[in-house]
Amino acid sequence: MPGWREALTRGPHSGRPDRAEPLARPTRSVRARGDRTVIHPSASAPLSEASGTETPVSEGTEPVPAAGARALRLAGVWLAVLAVLVTTFLALVFAVFASIFKNAGATDLVGLAVILGLLGACSLTAVVSWRAASPHRPIAGVIAFTIGAVALVVLLAPAVFLLLPPHGLYGLDVYKVWSAARLPSSLVVLVPAALMVFGSVSRWCVSGDAALVRRRRWIASGTTLGILASIGALVAVDAAQPACGPGRTCVAAAGISFVLPGGWSRTASESDNLYAAAAGSDHRRFVVDDGARVIRDAGATVPTDIDGVAAQVSSLFEDGRWMFGSITGASTRRTVLPVGPAVRVSYTSTTSFMFTLSQTNVTEWFLINGRLVVLEYMRGYGEGTPDNPSSDPPDFTLLLESLRAL
Repeated sequence: MPGWREALTRGPHSGRPDRAEPLARPTRSVRARGDRTVIHPSASAPLSEASGTETPVSEGTEPVPAAGARALRLAGVWLAVLAVLVTTFLALVFAVFASIFKNAGATDLVGLAVILGLLGACSLTAVVSWRAASPHRPIAGVIAFTIGAVALVVLLAPAVFLLLPPHGLYGLDVYKVWSAARLPSSLVVLVPAALMVFGSVSRWCVSGDAALVRRRRWIASGTTLGILASIGALVAVDAAQPACGPGRTCVAAAGISFVLPGGWSRTASESDNLYAAAAGSDHRRFVVDDGARVIRDAGATVPTDIDGVAAQVSSLFEDGRWMFGSITGASTRRTVLPVGPAVRVSYTSTTSFMFTLSQTNVTEWFLINGRLVVLEYMRGYGEGTPDNPSSDPPDFTLLLESLRAL
């Protein structure tokens, strides 16, 4: 039949006899819903003439949020590099000690266990942080946040505790805070921990539908504002305290202020001291301490008046000798300081073990606002002959004359 070939090769609406109309098939539309992709059937779309595949549909699609991914990946890289550097250093130290102590089998095993433990902990945390950068791994994000938060709390909680009133901020011992936070060495852990917390929280805030995203952002913003408000309150407490005055040193825990003599500067104090200063390398040291703690540590009862203080401290520093040391020249007398009556106790302490080392100590005990405070001046002489501690050194005299109550 004439024309049957043309009828087969032409479409019903085509005027071109030599081109066939492509077949059509149903396609799908893509719509982003939060962090998931939902596929819905829609009207048909033509196949590509070249490959016969579906034409991609880009309208209405939204990329998955990448918030926090960069921070999480940076934390992962940081921890991976840290694992390599730390384990390499420890391996070198371990090899040196193993060559020196060849028969220390148990020590070798302990050292190897420490190296492998650090390598495993850093490597595993790096992998978790890297995987948490993917929006399709929510569990890794939770683990990364937990690890980062725990690390921040463990490293910063002791320092934050020292900042809190009543003994924080005003007259703050910067050296104690520095030591409690173990800075700057702890920065190698604090930096990736902060990145993990920031990255995981940022990812959490943009995951979910619009209502859930808004709710999570409110939670994160409220928590941040709460932290900032707490810091602001601490600063306000510090600002409300009386000014210490230019050139003066304040020790709020003792309720006193004074002027350090020339050549003296604040230095790191022992864990029980309220304040410490030293005069360069001259083996001279000045300490402010809690007198009640000193007396309690000696197993005695803390007195409540200056007469009781005189009776108590004179018995604590009597001439005596023990296995490797002795106290000689102990002397107790009443004095008057600018902050009130005090008890002065001086003595020479000697330590004998291979060498004989001598040190003179001069202490002033006084009550201020119901607190027992002790000021101690120490000077070491090594194997030299100590001076007579019955008279105050000139620099200690200047410090006592500048003493004031806060």
